[in-house]
Amino acid sequence: MVRSGSCGSRPFAGTRIRTRTGTGTDVGSNDPDYTGLIDGRLDGRLMWAIVAVLLLIHAVLAWSGREIAVLTAQDDVRYLLLGESLRDLAYRDLFLVGSPPHNVYPPGYPAFLAPWGMIGSGSFASVIVSNIIFSTAALGLAFAAIRRVWSATGAILCLTCLAVNPFLVARAGGVRSESLYMFLTLLALWALTWKTASPRRPLIAGAAAVLAGLTRTVGVSLIAAIGVGWMLRRRQKAASILIAAAAATVGAWLLWSALAPGQYEGVHYFAKALTDTEEPLLGTLVRRFSTLVPNYGARSTPWVLALPTISGTSADNVLWAAIVAVGIIAGLFEMLRRWPVVTGYLLLYALILVFWPYYLPRFLEPAVPLLVPTLLLGLGLMTRRLGKRWSLGVIAAMALLMTGGGLSRTLEAVSYRRGCEAFSLQNPPACIQEDRASYLRALHYVDAHAPTDAVFMTGKPETLYYYTGRRSVLIESVSSAGAETLPSTLRERGVDYVLLGNLHVNEIERLHPALQQHCESFSVEAFFEPRTYLLRVGETGEGPAEDTTARGATARGATAGGATAESDACAAMAAYERDSVDRDFNRDNWRAN
Repeated sequence: MVRSGSCGSRPFAGTRIRTRTGTGTDVGSNDPDYTGLIDGRLDGRLMWAIVAVLLLIHAVLAWSGREIAVLTAQDDVRYLLLGESLRDLAYRDLFLVGSPPHNVYPPGYPAFLAPWGMIGSGSFASVIVSNIIFSTAALGLAFAAIRRVWSATGAILCLTCLAVNPFLVARAGGVRSESLYMFLTLLALWALTWKTASPRRPLIAGAAAVLAGLTRTVGVSLIAAIGVGWMLRRRQKAASILIAAAAATVGAWLLWSALAPGQYEGVHYFAKALTDTEEPLLGTLVRRFSTLVPNYGARSTPWVLALPTISGTSADNVLWAAIVAVGIIAGLFEMLRRWPVVTGYLLLYALILVFWPYYLPRFLEPAVPLLVPTLLLGLGLMTRRLGKRWSLGVIAAMALLMTGGGLSRTLEAVSYRRGCEAFSLQNPPACIQEDRASYLRALHYVDAHAPTDAVFMTGKPETLYYYTGRRSVLIESVSSAGAETLPSTLRERGVDYVLLGNLHVNEIERLHPALQQHCESFSVEAFFEPRTYLLRVGETGEGPAEDTTARGATARGATAGGATAESDACAAMAAYERDSVDRDFNRDNWRAN
C-alpha cells in the first residue's frame, strides 16, 4: 500500500482506481451496473442543477408537512426541555418532581437546541427550520459521497428517492434527533471518501462520529466501524485518538446512563437492556434476534424505503421483503469493495437493533440514506450478467418505485397537515387524533384551574409541564411499588391529581387497573371526550372542589352507566375499561381517526 504522510493516499482499502471524464464526474470502467457510462452525458451544471432542485423539493416538502405544534409524542418535548435545562448549565428532567438528573437521551441534540433556542427565540418553528437544514445538508453529503464511490447517475437516482422519502421528510419537519444524527453520520462517511491525503479527513470523520454517538446511542456503531477500519489499515494513531475521545465522551455518557439510580423499565434504556425476563441472558438474546430480524428485515425495511404496497394483500409485502433482503445483502458485498466503512457501519447498526429490547421501525430511518444506495448497488450486481440495459433498467425501475411510493405518501401527509386549522390548546384542530385532542383540552383545563404547585401522575408528563408548568411523578415509579398500596404511595409522593389519558400503553396496562382497584380513593375532577379523566387524589367519598361541568369539562352522565361522573370514579374507571378494549397503539398516530 502506498502511503503519504500519516494518513495515506487512499481513503480506504479496496477502492477501485477510477478515471475522470471531461465533466468532472467519476466513471468506473468495471461498474456492475454501467451507470457510470451515462455520466458523460451529464453536463456539470446540469447535474448540480438537478441536485439543487431535489434538495429544494425535500426542504419544501418538510416545511409544508411540518408538525403543527408540540403534541404528545414525548421525544420532541423532552428534547426541548433538556435544551432549556442546558441553558441553565444543568441536564435535568424539569418535568419531574425534584428535577432529577437526566439519563436517557444523549446530550448531543439538546446541546444544539440550547444555543439555538436563544437564536430562534425558542419558537417551535425555528427548531423545525434547523432540522430541515440538517436533513437537507445530510442528503447533499449523501449525494457527494455516493457520487465518489459509485457514479453521478447512481447518486442522482439515490437522491431522488431520498428527497421524497416520507420518513426523512417527516423527521425533517419535526423536533427529533434523527436529522442531526443523519447529518453527522454522513459528514463522517463523506470525509472518508476523500481521495487525497489530508490531516483534516480523519479529524472531520472522527469528530463527526463522536458527535453522532453523543446524539443517538446507536452512533457507537459508527465509531466502532471507523475505528476498526483504521486499525485494519494500520492507522493506529488515528484509531487511538478516536477511541480515547469516544471513551471520554460517549463512553462516559453510556456508563452514567447504565448505572444511574432510579431506573424503570419502559422509561430508561438500560433498565432491561440485557434481560427483560428471568430467563438466562443467552435465551433473551436469542429470543430478541429471532423476533426482531424478521420484523426489521421483512416488515420495516421495505416500509421505510417507501416501496409501494397493495392494500388488502400480503403477497406484495412478501415479494418486496425478499427483493430488499437479497438486494441489500448483495449490496453490502459491493459496498465492501467501494465504501467498506459503510458495510461495517450497517452491520453493526443492524446488530444493535436486533438485540435492543425495544422494536421501533423509526430506528431504521437514519440509515435510509445508506440503505438506498446499498440496495440499488446490490440489484445492479445481481443483474450484471444480463447486460448493461437490464442492469440499468432494474436499478432505474427500483428507484422509480421508491420515488413514486415515497412521493405518494409524502404528498398525502403534506395535504393532510396543510388542511389543519390553527393550533389551539383549548380547541385542538379536528385533524388531530381524538385521544391526543382530548388530552390537550385537559391540559388547558389544568393550566386554568389546578394550583401551580399541584403534583400530577400522567402518561405524558413532559407535555403537561411544557404547557402548564406542573410537575409529575412517573407512572412506572409508582407502579413499581405495587398496585395494592397505590393511594398511600401517591400521598407519600405528594401527588394531587392523576391525569388518565389513552396515549401510552402503561395507562391501560398499569395505571388503570390500579386506579380501578382503589377507585373509591379518587374523585373525578373533570372528563374530556372520548376517554381522558382528571382524577383528584382524596379519601373515600370526597367529592370535587367545585362543579366541573361549569368549568368546561364534559360530564360522563348516562354514558357511564347512569353514575354521577363528577364524583363516581368507580363508574368512570369501568367506562374507561370498556372504551379501551379495542385500543391499538401499533396503529396510533397524530392524525384524526
